Amino acid sequence: MLPISDILIRSVSGYVFIVPVLILYFLYLKKSKRKQSLLHIGDIFLFYYYLFGILTVTGIGYTSTMSFRPKISLIPFFDMISGPIDTILNVVLFVPLGFFCRCCIRNTAT
Repeated sequence: MLPISDILIRSVSGYVFIVPVLILYFLYLKKSKRKQSLLHIGDIFLFYYYLFGILTVTGIGYTSTMSFRPKISLIPFFDMISGPIDTILNVVLFVPLGFFCRCCIRNTAT
């Protein structure tokens, strides 16, 4: 388990590289006369910070402890019953993803 300070440093350091790309993207949208609200722009920046946080917490892209040893379980959902803390943590980690997807993707049906 990574300490909180290491997680914050890694997520901010990854986020620093995407901020100029997002700024250029929104400047391009403004130049092409596409309106974007400040709330939508803020949601996008927060969404990308959340994504980098997920990548940091889950260890994707962290190569110093690269050991993949899958455990095959022949009983469906056995791990959910025997270790509910992992299931609860996964739900807590990914619930904001649903909110961000709703906020960041505009409703094109109307």
